[in-house]
Amino acid sequence: AQVRSFAGEASRTPKICGEDFAGLPSASSTAARPSSTPRHGAGDPFMGPAAATWPEADLRARLPLRDPIAVRGRVLVTGASGLLGRQVLRILRADGWEVRGLCFSRLAVAEGLVVCDLSVEGAAARQVEDFQPYAVVHLAAEWRPEALRRSPARTRRLNVDAAGSVAAACQRCGAWLIYLSADGVFDGRAAPYSVDAVANPLSEYGWHKLHGEQLTLVACPRAAVLRVALLYGPCDSTIDSAVTSLHADLMKGVREVDAWQRCYPTWAPDVAGVIAAMLRRHSLGEGASLRGIFHWQGSERYTWHQMMLAVAELTGFHADEIYAVHAPSAVTPLPRDTQLDCSRLEAALGMAELAQLRTPFREGLRRCLVPLVAAQLGAALRAQGD
Repeated sequence: AQVRSFAGEASRTPKICGEDFAGLPSASSTAARPSSTPRHGAGDPFMGPAAATWPEADLRARLPLRDPIAVRGRVLVTGASGLLGRQVLRILRADGWEVRGLCFSRLAVAEGLVVCDLSVEGAAARQVEDFQPYAVVHLAAEWRPEALRRSPARTRRLNVDAAGSVAAACQRCGAWLIYLSADGVFDGRAAPYSVDAVANPLSEYGWHKLHGEQLTLVACPRAAVLRVALLYGPCDSTIDSAVTSLHADLMKGVREVDAWQRCYPTWAPDVAGVIAAMLRRHSLGEGASLRGIFHWQGSERYTWHQMMLAVAELTGFHADEIYAVHAPSAVTPLPRDTQLDCSRLEAALGMAELAQLRTPFREGLRRCLVPLVAAQLGAALRAQGD
């Protein structure tokens, strides 16, 4: 039987980021806001987790009426065609922001996105300086282990160098920045992790995100770093997230699954809602409380084996044929438990808003996986008919 191991790249001693911070604007320097920046509207009652998957027209209908000229401002979103980026675009547009989304590897025309290879030096900065946004949400990253192995130099330029370039451009233009990071910056030996806990990644991707955090906060001290856990959500293919790819593993015959590592699957539309809430609060003049590092994750703990059982139950596989592997990987070191302490974000945004943004795992899994599997089955039946 095949054994599914959920590992990133093997840990290695990191090199110095190679970034020269000489000449970057200091924390005390201020850049004039563009005179054309629209004024901000009033705050809105926060939308529940389902809101991020409603059609855009329905989202607008659920928002309170506002002066049509009271557009909040511009937001630049990188990685806009990805699992999280699509949800962020949807909720920010419905919330009244003028959004420019950047993408690279997916078709951009349908969503009105701008194609931009952020691994090219200067590309990220040019986008920030051209659009002059109120804020930038930097989501673009390459997390897939095979891509990290295949193109180490390019993935480092995307994951690390682009983060520093975006942050420096935000500082020059006076834009606020939210940089998305991951729980993989921790080694899993001392959970739960507070925002000031010592980071010690065990994977190459974890080192990339940690270096990206460091560049971001040095180049743009007003920025917010948002660390999140294992993401899953509405997607075009089961391989778009490690969670939904469990169905692909079942189809391939994988029947032995890791039951040692502890995970906190986090619904992508919930994270999009958190980002929208941060932007909303910042636009109301509360930026001082929204700088530095913050954490967010789902509240339920699962092993990969437990998640595989849930996928099997939803899609008709026999659970008694799926076996748990209770030993850690002998090939690649994995963090045992990267539970995040989310109390700082809860204090900044309020428990009432955030309580709505922890979708139960089985509910989220059903909402994203059942339509995908049904579409695959329909395609297979049509192929047989042909």
